[in-house]
Amino acid sequence: MTLLDKIVSSVGLLSSLVAAVFWLWASLVKVPDNIDTFVHKLQRIGGSQRNCCGFAMFRSSLPLTHFGEA
Repeated sequence: MTLLDKIVSSVGLLSSLVAAVFWLWASLVKVPDNIDTFVHKLQRIGGSQRNCCGFAMFRSSLPLTHFGEA
């Protein structure tokens, strides 16, 4: 395993962990009865989900760095 492989794997691991933390944070939202607070909570969940998807997409693209190498 080369140094580049270790770096790519470490970055992938970190990215996956960050995505998992964001998904956990988004799923632990308590929904209030007040409509204004409810909308704010939904917007926060949407932002967290956007961040999760970004980190997951980044993680899934890491193997492409070795595409075409022998």
